[in-house]
Amino acid sequence: MSQLEDLARCLTSSGYAPHPEGEGTYVLYTDDGSAILKHWTGDSFGNEELLTSSVRPGSTAAYIPTPDGGILAYITDSSAVAVLQFDEDEEEWVDADNLPRCEVHADGQLTASLDPAGEVVITFQDNAGRLMCLHEAGEGESWTTTEIEGAQKPARGTPLSIRVDPDTLALEVFYVCADDSAIHMVVNEHGGMLWTDVVVLATGCGSPFKRVLVTKRPDQAGFTAYALTCADTILQLVAGEAGHELGRVNKDGSVVASTTAECCIVIFGLEIKLQFNLQIGASPARKRRFFG
Repeated sequence: MSQLEDLARCLTSSGYAPHPEGEGTYVLYTDDGSAILKHWTGDSFGNEELLTSSVRPGSTAAYIPTPDGGILAYITDSSAVAVLQFDEDEEEWVDADNLPRCEVHADGQLTASLDPAGEVVITFQDNAGRLMCLHEAGEGESWTTTEIEGAQKPARGTPLSIRVDPDTLALEVFYVCADDSAIHMVVNEHGGMLWTDVVVLATGCGSPFKRVLVTKRPDQAGFTAYALTCADTILQLVAGEAGHELGRVNKDGSVVASTTAECCIVIFGLEIKLQFNLQIGASPARKRRFFG
């Protein structure tokens, strides 16, 4: 059941990222107002590090491993977007240069990735409930903030998931729509301002999700989503099928499996097949600074 536990660890954390060399997963926790980065090896926690102590308690965050130490995007205790980068010369985490002030909705979430050029892209929900994109240009020399105008009425506090399609290099952001409770995808194929909205998964669930992780199916025929409900149940959602309950997370963090159905996750170019029997295969990386 370790693979279900790995999935649960991602969904219950504030943020996660695979280890660049396939040695487990990095997970972030912000419960006490500090960003704590831990290395989950698959059996136990290894090293952990305090990155900052000015985080909005319980908020989402994003960690991007890089050859020179990593990037952290998070929500501050004053509900603004912040970015830290590890400075190898100073051997400490420092604020990104020229970052504009971007306020996050009181219930808003945040996620981040690297675009095909290796620049940081952050998506979040602002005070007006809009989905916003904060994009690095030129190694932090400047940042641009734009509304993702194609998004169709994001639900308040919608969970967010982000990926770059390895074939088309399109940037894809996933969110839950308030009108139909479905998981939508907004796609930016050529950079710039144009975003296209597509319904990818009808959830059939009226209750909100805490977290959502969306991946492309191995056969490229559509998407699969893994969601953590407010009742701490883990669901697998596939287009055209009823949701499958994979298990639930107890208050002590333990996981109780409710199915042995096979599922597959693809995260940041790493394919993880879940048959309660782990197999990992790394796809060729196209993003500068992520895998080195």
